Amino acid sequence: MTSAVANTAGNGIQLLPEGLEMSLKIGEQTVEVAPDGKISWNDEDKPKHLSLELVVKPYYRFVAIVVDGSKNVVAKKHETTGPDQRFRYRLTVPIERSLTKRFTKAPANQIRIIKFRPKGVVEQWVIGVIAQEDNFWVVAQRMYEIPCYRDTEGTLVPVGWREWPQMITFLTEQFGPDGMSKLPEAPEELPAMNFGVELPEGVKLGDNQAWVAYFDEGKGFGSLVPPEGVKYSIHWTQIPPRTDLGTGRRFLKKGEIVTIGSTQPCSQPNGFYAAEAIGVSMGDLEPMPV
Repeated sequence: MTSAVANTAGNGIQLLPEGLEMSLKIGEQTVEVAPDGKISWNDEDKPKHLSLELVVKPYYRFVAIVVDGSKNVVAKKHETTGPDQRFRYRLTVPIERSLTKRFTKAPANQIRIIKFRPKGVVEQWVIGVIAQEDNFWVVAQRMYEIPCYRDTEGTLVPVGWREWPQMITFLTEQFGPDGMSKLPEAPEELPAMNFGVELPEGVKLGDNQAWVAYFDEGKGFGSLVPPEGVKYSIHWTQIPPRTDLGTGRRFLKKGEIVTIGSTQPCSQPNGFYAAEAIGVSMGDLEPMPV
C-alpha cells in the first residue's frame, strides 16, 4: 500500500484500528497524511473529492457496514487484493464548497466498520475525512466496544445492542454456526454499559464543569453532562485546538472533564438537550471566546 498511515501517532492519537492499512488519493495522486491525520495537498488542485481506501491486513477480520434510516444493517461491497485476497474498501468523499471555505458532510465523509476480536468482542469504528477552518484531517474513532455472548438457546446476546434486532441478525450471520458455538455463555448479570446518558458514579464536577459523554469526530458534535444531570450539546467550533495532543484539530474524548463558558438555547430543539455549550476549556487550554 502506498502512503499507509501508522495506527497510532506519537502523541497517542489513534489514527487507525490495528489490522487496517489506509491510503488517500486525489485522482491517481497519493495525498500525504501527517502522523496526527492532517492532510496536505496543493491548493491549486482544488479537488472535488478524495478517495479513501482501507485494506484489511492478514489474520484480522473487519466488515464495513451500511446502516439505513430504519437501522437495517448490510455489509458494504468490497474488493479483494493481493495473492492473499485481502478485503479492500473504498470511499469517495465529496469536497463541498461555500463562498469562504471547503468542507465535508456526514455521512458521506465516513465509513462505518466492524472489527471482530477474539472471545466474541466486536468494535464499531468510524473512519473518515473532516474539515475544520479549511484544514482537512483523516479521523478514526472507536465508537463502541461490544462483548457478545450466547444464551442457553444459542441466541446472540450483544451487550449494549440487545434492542437492535437488525444488528443481532447481521452479527449472527457474520459469526456463523461455528463462531456462535465458540462465544462465551451469557452470565446471569450482563456487564453494564454507559452510553453517556448518565454521569458515571464517582465522577465529581466543579462549578461550570461537565463530563464528556461522547463526541462524534466525523460529525463534529457531542454531548456533555453537567452536575445537574441534564445534557448539553457541543459543536467543534466551541472547542479550542488540541495543542495538548500535538494537533490543531478541535475535538473532545469521552470521559474528559471540560469547563463551560456559558450556554444558549438549542438552535434546533429536540427535547434531548437542555442547551448548547458555548466556549469550553479544559486543562491548560485557553477557552473559546464566549
